[in-house]
Amino acid sequence: MLAWASEVEAAMNTATCGAVGGPRYQVDRVSANSTLTYNLQFRVNQLAEVIVSGDGDTDLDLYINDPYGALVGYDEYWTPVCFMKSDLKTRR
Repeated sequence: MLAWASEVEAAMNTATCGAVGGPRYQVDRVSANSTLTYNLQFRVNQLAEVIVSGDGDTDLDLYINDPYGALVGYDEYWTPVCFMKSDLKTRR
């Protein structure tokens, strides 16, 4: 787990992520059976990476929508960690 945490930290310190304004890191507490939503902008045609990591007490899911509300990716595995990596394309 420590090796994985080091990989995540290193990835967050690079400029390869396509988030407008650079990589983001945030710590929050989410109550059971509730939802936490973030609205982030990513640069089109650049690598976008999103990692969600819990403390192991519950399952977490990750859903990525484009600016038009269409689901472009998700991670619903029954784990406390979610990961999504994608090149976001323009919608035509």
